[in-house]
Order: sequence, then structure tokens, then C-alpha cells
Amino acid sequence: MTTSIESVEYDDIWKSMVSVDDHVVEPTTLWTERLANADQAHCPRVVRMSIADAAQEALLGVYSALHLDAQADGWIDVWRYEDVRFPMMRSFASAGVAEGDVEVTPIIYDDMRPGCYEPEARLADMTEDGVDISLCFPNIFVRFCGQRFLEAKDKELAARCVSAYNDWLREAWVAPSGGRLVGAHIIPLWDQHLATQEVERIAGDARVVCFSEMPTRLGLPSIYSGSWDRVFAACEANDIVVAMHIGSSSTQPTSSDDAPPLLRLTNNYTASSLSLSDWLLSGVLERFPKLKIALAEAQAGWIPYLVDRLDRGWHRNDPYLFSEQVSRTPRPPSEYLHDHVFVCVFDDPIAMAHLDVIGEDNICFETDYPHPDGSWPDSRLVAERQTKNLSPELRAKVLRHNGLRMLGLG
Repeated sequence: MTTSIESVEYDDIWKSMVSVDDHVVEPTTLWTERLANADQAHCPRVVRMSIADAAQEALLGVYSALHLDAQADGWIDVWRYEDVRFPMMRSFASAGVAEGDVEVTPIIYDDMRPGCYEPEARLADMTEDGVDISLCFPNIFVRFCGQRFLEAKDKELAARCVSAYNDWLREAWVAPSGGRLVGAHIIPLWDQHLATQEVERIAGDARVVCFSEMPTRLGLPSIYSGSWDRVFAACEANDIVVAMHIGSSSTQPTSSDDAPPLLRLTNNYTASSLSLSDWLLSGVLERFPKLKIALAEAQAGWIPYLVDRLDRGWHRNDPYLFSEQVSRTPRPPSEYLHDHVFVCVFDDPIAMAHLDVIGEDNICFETDYPHPDGSWPDSRLVAERQTKNLSPELRAKVLRHNGLRMLGLG
């Protein structure tokens, strides 16, 4: 059972941390068990194939780093949905794999740690790691704001798949956890009316809804357009946080095609920087004064520079900068940051040194289980290292209390 915010002593924080960015691997029968018979042949489902056979079949939507050898032995689990053939890969279910051994290689579900997709096993892994409560985003098949269904051809089936995912998340993942697992829900992004209806349908159970860091990169309206206001109004009315996970714009910054993966990984925050800039300049947070947003897996050490530059531009009020936005945002961007935005870090000493700018009530901790950046089972050590210069009170805020407030639990 979770412990209340008041009952956690500072020495107990190492068994009571809150992680606001983890992931759940979609179980193989999620849609086949929840959709009608008429959908069975078309909904997402997993097929186990030999690697040799899989190498002969075009696996659409696969990361280019995955190479299948037609002569190789072994098996691979492949998600099938419309014309997508998406193989399970070690790189997105790597909890328990030694650092340096994580590769983009094909796997079957039996190769994963059970905590990736079984709630009881996840709770045991959280306890071992000192994590009391975990917010779980979708994994790489559904993708971080449900892009899989946005890209589907049959939008009616896609809408049923979205609802089935949310029902599974609530009933099979969150409900058995005694309050320790929290779900990040998805919405039918292609239709703002349907998206609003889905927010209202899950209200009361949902605490977080996934949204794209840059919806225009998905061919959707920007948040400047006003098209999303009904969705945001429904989230505000139901105390649901709008969360933007890195990668939720289906883009990854790079300088060149032959740049190393480390460059892309290190610069992932740039999409979050553009996203945060949009939110602070768009007027959305002025129109919805109680709306809360969150940036997941973006780190936060870059925020002091960004907000300083935005505030300087706001105070200059030069017409060529953003005169239209000034009329929408009567307050400096930094004020909207402190009133509306949660950010999360998994290893960011720069952010810890600038909490006065970022906001000591705005920054949360994450473990990113079960991804390669994840700190399991050493999250206590990682958390202690990055908060070693904070007071006990501030450490408790970063590692627990801010996460509870973000999730509406404290």
C-alpha cells in the first residue's frame, strides 16, 4: 500500500520514491481479448515466427538498426496490425540486462523480465528499487502518445483499439496494484471531438493523458490553433495532466544521417524545448488556469536557459518577436512554467543546481523502467547521487512529494 505524504520520514524516502516516467510493455492478448470477434483478424496481435522466416518478410515500421539474418536460429515475437509488422526488440524491454549488453536485437516475450508486462512482477521490481508509485506510459508498439493508431487506415477500429487499451490499463494494470501503478492513457488524436469524448469517458480513473510534444509533426493542428481547446478543457475539468513524452512527435533530432546514436539521444531534449516554448507562448495556459502539463524523459537542465531567453523576449515586446502572442500571454513565460509545468529527470545534476529557476515544486524523478536509460535496480543510488547536495526536505520533494502532487495523490 502507498504511504501518505505526511507519513514519509526523510530517512524513508529510499523505499518511497515516486517515478513519473516508466513504461508498460503491451501484453500479447491485450486487444484480442477485449475486442469483438469481428475485429479479431484486424486488431493488433502477436505472432511468433522463426528469425529466418521473419527475415523473409518485410517488417514495416522497424528500426533500421534491427537486422534479421535469414540463416539465424531462434524465434521472434512480431506485432501484426494492418500492414505493420513490428518485432519485439531488446532495446525497449531491457530491465535486468547488464549495461553494455543492450542491443537492438529481436526477442520473444519469454526473454523479457516479467515486470515489463505483468503487474505483480512490476510491483516486486518497484519494491526492490525503492519505488512506491510508478506512472506508466505506453511502450514502443503503441508508441508514446498512441501514434500507432493515429497512423492506422481504419480509424473506427483504431478508436476501438484506443478505448480497449485504456480499459486494459485501468482494469488489468492499475486496479490490481493497490494504488501503486498509475496509467498514462491515450486518446484518438486524429479527431478532437472523439479525443474529448475519450477524456470524459475515462475521467475519474485517469490522472494522465498522453499528448504529442509537437502535434504538427504528426500532421495535426498546433496548440496555437485552438483546435485542442475542447480536449484541454476536459482535462482541466477532470484534473488530468497532459503529458508529452520525448519521441511523441515521431521525430528525433540529428545533425546528419551518419551521426552516432549518442548525438540523437543526447539532443532528444530539443523536441521538449520546442514543446515547452509552445505551451508557454501559446496562451493555452492563460485560457486554462488550472491545467497541468508534464514533460517526460526530457531532463531539465536546459530549462533555465530557455526560460531566461523567453522572458527576455517577452519583456522586450518587439513586434517582430511575438507581438501576437503577447496579447495571449499577459504574464512572463517563467510564471506559466512555475504554475503549470512538471518536468522529470533520471540523472540531471545540472537541473539540481538550478532548482531556483526550474522550480523546486516542479521537478520530479523517474526511473524509465524498462528502457536502456532506466536506473532499475539501482535507482536509489542514482537518486542519492543526483540529490546529494539538496536538503532532506528538498530531496523528499524531488523524489516523492512533487510526483504525488503531479498525479493528484498528495
